[in-house]
Amino acid sequence: DGMRFENIGVDITTADSTLYYSALIEKINVSNLELSNTVFSGSAKENNLDFGLWIKDNLDKEQYHLGANMSVDENNYMLSLNEDGLMLNYENWQIAPENRLSFGNNGISAQNFRLSKDGQELLLQSADSTLNAPLDLTFTNFRIETLTEILKSETLSLGGGINGTATVSRMESSPVFISDLNIEKFYFGADTVGNVLIKVDNVRENTFAADVKIVENGNDVHLLGDFISPPNSPATINATLSLNPMKMTTIQAFSMGYLENSAGDLKGDLKITGTLDQPRINGDLTFDDAKINIAMLNADLMLNNQVIHFNEQG
Repeated sequence: DGMRFENIGVDITTADSTLYYSALIEKINVSNLELSNTVFSGSAKENNLDFGLWIKDNLDKEQYHLGANMSVDENNYMLSLNEDGLMLNYENWQIAPENRLSFGNNGISAQNFRLSKDGQELLLQSADSTLNAPLDLTFTNFRIETLTEILKSETLSLGGGINGTATVSRMESSPVFISDLNIEKFYFGADTVGNVLIKVDNVRENTFAADVKIVENGNDVHLLGDFISPPNSPATINATLSLNPMKMTTIQAFSMGYLENSAGDLKGDLKITGTLDQPRINGDLTFDDAKINIAMLNADLMLNNQVIHFNEQG
């Protein structure tokens, strides 16, 4: 696996106290993911950097583009996107004028960092103009596949529409985040899973609390619990997973192609505790009129009222 680059070309020139650069990478492979025809280009003068990134498809058609400017002042950086400098999955997106993302030793601030296209929007915005003010990342009908299509993978295909907000505060000390997101009609591979509701926060010290639900499309799945990570002790889990039910097609969706033609349900409750190295799982899961096909063997398995018992011995 690892990372592999194919056919890299670099050109650097200087003129009038300005450095101009460009680089072409024909292919970038990371595991089973591939980027084709990637171009970096721009210029640098004094404390200002103009840069552009272009990614083309296998037919040499421009699929993604990002153009931006960055200035530097004593380890503090200010990034602004060009108003005509964003293409995502072949579509030009609108960039808010006077957008600004500042970060560095003095703190973080985002002002009017808004990307929009035909009702989709992604907005990064500080609560006020002061550095390290609470920072909101807001999604409105944002399609996941707008970004994931950049990864050409036969086994990794996902999408859905995101709505909601994630907020980060207390960035000057110990950052606290609170997220409340809804992914509508989430799909993974060729199968639609349903709507995924995600609430995650670290309001309590050393604790990440999760409340995740999968609903619609026949699913009623609920994961509720805490991941507790004290600084000088092993991390522990205290969670409950309820399947009321989970469709077998949902399990198939995450099987990376190993399962096909699934049907029926999986029901039950599991209590998950212990550490990451030694988790303890207790409970029962029952197959209800279930069927799966193991693709590599083309073998059907029929499962009805079979029960999987979990206890601390395995």
